[in-house]
Amino acid sequence: MRQGFRITIILGLLAALSAGPAVGQIDPDPDGIGIYADFGATQPSIQVDPVEEFTLHLIATNLGEADVVTWALKVTPRPGLYILGYEIPYDYQSHFYQVDGGAYHFIVSGDLGDPSADPPEPPVPIGYGPNMRLLDITFLIGELGPHYLFIGPNEVLGSGPDPVYSSSRTLIEGPGLIPLYPSSGSNDAPVFVVNGQDPIANEILTFGAVKALFR
Repeated sequence: MRQGFRITIILGLLAALSAGPAVGQIDPDPDGIGIYADFGATQPSIQVDPVEEFTLHLIATNLGEADVVTWALKVTPRPGLYILGYEIPYDYQSHFYQVDGGAYHFIVSGDLGDPSADPPEPPVPIGYGPNMRLLDITFLIGELGPHYLFIGPNEVLGSGPDPVYSSSRTLIEGPGLIPLYPSSGSNDAPVFVVNGQDPIANEILTFGAVKALFR
C-alpha cells in the first residue's frame, strides 16, 4: 500500500509539472541583476511578432543593502533588437544615458548628500530592496529571431568589471559601489531571449528532485 501511494504521488507531481509552462522563481543569488518580462522577475524570455513593440523590466534581485541610492550598467541587445525608449519608474535626481557601439549605458542616481556639511546631509535613496525595478525598456524587433539581451559594466562610468549600485550605508561607510551579478551568471551570457529558449533554468522541481522526495 505504501509503495503504491508513493507511485501515485510521483505520477501526480509529474503530471502537474508537465501540464503547463515551467514555474519561474526569482534568481536566488545575492545582488542579482536581470531583464524580465514580468514584475516578479521570473520570466527571462518572451515570444513576439516581427516589428512589434514590447516592454521589458530591468530588475535588481536579493539586494544585500536595504536601499539603492545609485546604479550603473549597460544593456546590450543583439542581433536585430532595438531600444526605442525607456522609463524610470521612481523619483530620482539625475540620470545619464549614452549609446556606444550598440550598448546602452545607464546611470541613475538620487541625491548623494554631503557628508562634509554641518550637519551632514545623508544620501537620498531612489528605492529599496530586496528586489527593485530599476528601468522599463521598450524594444522593437526587425525579424523573428532569436534575439539576445546582455547586461554588463558601464564603461563610461569606469566603475570596474561589473554592473554596480550603492546604498546610503556604502556611500558613508564604504566601499561605495557594490557589484551586481547578471542572472545568467556572466556578463558574456544572455540574461534574456526574445523568440528563443529561456537562457536561465527556471524549474522549481526537476524529475531528480521529485524522486529524492520519496527515497
